[in-house]
Amino acid sequence: MTFIDCIRQTLILSWLPLGMAVVESLPARSETISADLTFSLACKEAVEGVSNERWSAFLAQRGFAVLDKVRLARERGQKALLPRDLVALDAQDRMIEVLQLPIGSRDQQLWLRSPPPTQHDEDLEAALISFASEAPGCRVVEIARHENEASLWSLHESLATMAKGWFRSSKGI
Repeated sequence: MTFIDCIRQTLILSWLPLGMAVVESLPARSETISADLTFSLACKEAVEGVSNERWSAFLAQRGFAVLDKVRLARERGQKALLPRDLVALDAQDRMIEVLQLPIGSRDQQLWLRSPPPTQHDEDLEAALISFASEAPGCRVVEIARHENEASLWSLHESLATMAKGWFRSSKGI
């Protein structure tokens, strides 16, 4: 299991205490789906980076619905496992996740996924990097772009369905 797979499993399991069971189980495959774009926002020790509110406003301006899973956990009186955990979804089932791992770091990670086969949205990718780069005391590092074949469409659809379930469940607050 890769480091990213461990993070993914942790994130999926982090919803179980919230009573948000996975809508559909992810297919049991040896295949993995990569994000179209990934990067880290490395911030100095005392710097927050981009706030959840700023990320949410930026993504909403680009047509994404945004769910702050940490805020949702707090509103339900439950403990969040991560200090930052946003998921955004648009009408094209493109997903953006912004995370901060609880390892004593202020760094944020961003993943953008689109339905396979990968068709990079260069404008969106550039806008995400530019927006993150504007955070005082932070810099964008470890930028990577990946491709997914059409055969991975159902795996992406399972992830999008799971995210849609989180959004539906959050409406009951």
